[in-house]
Amino acid sequence: MYYFLVCFYILDYCFFSNREEMIKNDDLGLLLGTMDPEMLTDGTPVDPAVLDDWNSFFKQVPSNDHEFIEVIDSFLDHYEKNEGFDFPYARKVLKQSETLDYVKTAKKKLLRPVKNITIDQDKMIRPHMHQHCHMRSFWGFNITKIRDDALVIPYLFML
Repeated sequence: MYYFLVCFYILDYCFFSNREEMIKNDDLGLLLGTMDPEMLTDGTPVDPAVLDDWNSFFKQVPSNDHEFIEVIDSFLDHYEKNEGFDFPYARKVLKQSETLDYVKTAKKKLLRPVKNITIDQDKMIRPHMHQHCHMRSFWGFNITKIRDDALVIPYLFML
């Protein structure tokens, strides 16, 4: 699960590196919406099947960050070939040196509390069970309230 979450943060970085282009011409926002570990109170992805797919690609710990980027690229390639997704911009951004540099930052993000989960030094996921998650509809947008001070709008609806 640790590397799945690192993958999520790296792809999130790719998405926000050129948000307008990604929204118009790339399906990365759709995939991120299914992967997002911050939307549910238990820290699991919105769609558990995407974690199963990740686990089929992630067989061993990569020896370096470049190898990890290649695993993520293979993961995106699988979704393009088998699920009909299209990631032309995301895959280009993923291969840039800035993204490779961001891998260390993504790993550090998991060592601090996130909206609803903490991953400690032992790579254990510790959900913050006192938080509540409420779904409601607002003008056709699904809004998830995780904490009193945090509203999350799923990527799928960020158009």
